Amino acid sequence: MATHPSPLPSASVRAGFSLLEVVIVMLIVTILGALSAQALSTGTRLNDRITVQNDLTTQANRVLNDLALELRTVNANPAELILPVAAGGDPDCASDTVVYKYKTSIGIAPATDVIEGVNHASFHTLYEPGYHKLVYNQTAGTLTRRECDKFGAVVASKQICDKITPPGTGLPEGGFQVVKIGNTLNMRLRIQTSFRSGAGEELIVQTSQAQVLFLRSTLNSYTGSCPYTDYAEGAPTGGTLTTTGPQIMFGNALNYTAAVSAGSFSTTESQVVVYIQPPVGRDLYTAAIAVNIATDYQTGTTGNPPSAVFATSTQALTNGGTISFSYGGTPYYTNLRRTDRSSTSGCHVITLQGVIAQPINVTVSAATVGGATTTSSKLY
Repeated sequence: MATHPSPLPSASVRAGFSLLEVVIVMLIVTILGALSAQALSTGTRLNDRITVQNDLTTQANRVLNDLALELRTVNANPAELILPVAAGGDPDCASDTVVYKYKTSIGIAPATDVIEGVNHASFHTLYEPGYHKLVYNQTAGTLTRRECDKFGAVVASKQICDKITPPGTGLPEGGFQVVKIGNTLNMRLRIQTSFRSGAGEELIVQTSQAQVLFLRSTLNSYTGSCPYTDYAEGAPTGGTLTTTGPQIMFGNALNYTAAVSAGSFSTTESQVVVYIQPPVGRDLYTAAIAVNIATDYQTGTTGNPPSAVFATSTQALTNGGTISFSYGGTPYYTNLRRTDRSSTSGCHVITLQGVIAQPINVTVSAATVGGATTTSSKLY
């Protein structure tokens, strides 16, 4: 009986992975998975850190912006703006607490102020009867804004910031500070928070700064609009004024056609505006403002050949009044009327209107309540 050799196994039957190959593949997959998990964890951590940093920035900027809007109208008199209050000068003062006190404007009051019971030279800024204060607790890291009545009793209190960096981190008074430099208030706020916990804990710090300028606005006019509020004339504490008297500025003469009367002829009139501005922190004494108009006129002739002889005529022009110039019964057609008005910013505007038929010299004198005077002239 014939025999046949057994057939060899096919390639499909012999295919497979050895144990070594399986181990290598599993090792590669494990490494890739670990790398992917680490990358995902790092990205998540970075995203969380950015979110926390943005939250700190938003909080710090919001606090400083809100304070800046309020501090624009504070009374800059050192008796009313105390940065900071001396130890023992306020019930909130403590070894770990810094207090800043200030008054804010609540509007414009007329010269006769029934609220204050004081007569002023003109419209003036009215300040709150009580005061505000910022209480910075260095230990707790909190900033609280309080409103007090004129007797010092707290009528409202609200914490406006926490997480403030404690002292010893670069600021003399810790993480919050208000400093007055010239006519500005400079604020600095540093807050911090812990990011994550345990071995990977990280401290995130945000520092924000803001600068507030004392403005001459409708709610913060000449009183309280600068660091030299309500000082006596002279060199005040904290700065030196280069000019203590008012500033007088003359405008150009504007010509226009005006009817003398209904159905009558027209004539050319002129308008001159004079602007008087008090120095910062000073009040104009409006009763002392004087306007004098001078012009030359011919009195005759002299010599051979004859030459004209002139003299000068000067007249005071009061608010609401009118002046005219004449010689020997023959009128010179120069006549002027004066109208005054005071602005809410503490400035004074003089308007002169009429016919200017010959050259005139306008002289204006002005003074502050403290007695500092300025005199200036212009030829038209």
